[in-house]
Amino acid sequence: MNKLLLNIAISTFICVSTFSYAKDNVDINALILKANTNDVDAQSMLGLMYYYGDGVKQDYKEAFTWYKKAADKGDVKAQYMLGLMYYYGYGVEQDYKKSLNFYTKAAEQNNVEAKVILAFMYFKGYGVKQNYKEAVKLYTNAAKLGDIGAQYHLATMYEKGYGVKQDYKEAIKWYTKVSEQNNALAQHSLANIYYKGQGVKQDLQKAKKWYKKACINGFHVSCDIYKKLN
Repeated sequence: MNKLLLNIAISTFICVSTFSYAKDNVDINALILKANTNDVDAQSMLGLMYYYGDGVKQDYKEAFTWYKKAADKGDVKAQYMLGLMYYYGYGVEQDYKKSLNFYTKAAEQNNVEAKVILAFMYFKGYGVKQNYKEAVKLYTNAAKLGDIGAQYHLATMYEKGYGVKQDYKEAIKWYTKVSEQNNALAQHSLANIYYKGQGVKQDLQKAKKWYKKACINGFHVSCDIYKKLN
């Protein structure tokens, strides 16, 4: 999985979570009292506040403590965040196996972002034996739920034949879905397929169309190819 898209997947989920918490003013002392009564929402909120230093001094270890309490009660946001903290080693020693465990818990609760990162971990063999088929399964599930990163990487899996039989038509289908969402990487990949005639009849007009769009969206390699074709 492209590192940029992985980071986007992570930051998008965190931003969504942050918005849900930040919309209300929070009395930190009252929140701590509530969290100490085993209120899972308060525990998860405290985890987020300490993670970002929102209303409190940033403290990854304290964030981890509260997220762990919430995660043990099944809170999906906390499970996701523990996966992230173990992945990067924020407040804890980096541990891909533990990261995989918490991302799996979140994915089992149908968290799309967790499924995408879990697929990446299976693809790379982080914390688990490398398994392209499992990566395809997770990418497919997330792609059908509309995740753009999963759609892009599923297209790549079909194009390269990783974990599935190589299938350019299926790759084109998923690259097209992502390209229509104005993603330059997918537009460039789709243009390449039409330019080379992989799985389809070579179509220079379609290739030029998608190279141009990718160029407009900042993919400079596409700009160079588009100029040569004109």
